[in-house]
Amino acid sequence: MHERSGESLEFYAVESDEQPVEFSRASFRVRVADRDGFLIQFGTLSIPLADISTGGVSLLSNNEATMALGDIICSCELTVEDEHFSGLSGRVVHHSLDGNGRTITGIQWLDLNPIMVKRFQALLSQLRKRVFKRD
Repeated sequence: MHERSGESLEFYAVESDEQPVEFSRASFRVRVADRDGFLIQFGTLSIPLADISTGGVSLLSNNEATMALGDIICSCELTVEDEHFSGLSGRVVHHSLDGNGRTITGIQWLDLNPIMVKRFQALLSQLRKRVFKRD
């Protein structure tokens, strides 16, 4: 214990510092909200991304969620600046609101082939480097 100005701060050993599995993320997310060139298209919709990971994306929308939890979205095209991914399918796994009243919708990719996984990993690696370089 260290005392300073009559106050004390005590530290205690914790038996386990491990978080339950349900609170950990499987993949790193890169925030891309409010940046040009980060979009997902399906049907007639073109929606900006909030973040991207190898496991999926989060979308930003000013409208009420038009997709229900569990919906499967087929034939998606993802544009990340100059990189394009087509023929993607995903499941809606999350809905929430951001601080500006926009709907955030989480989509988890389904059945990515090994080539697509490698492309996503390479892209995320580049984006991560740029994010950490700015800090």
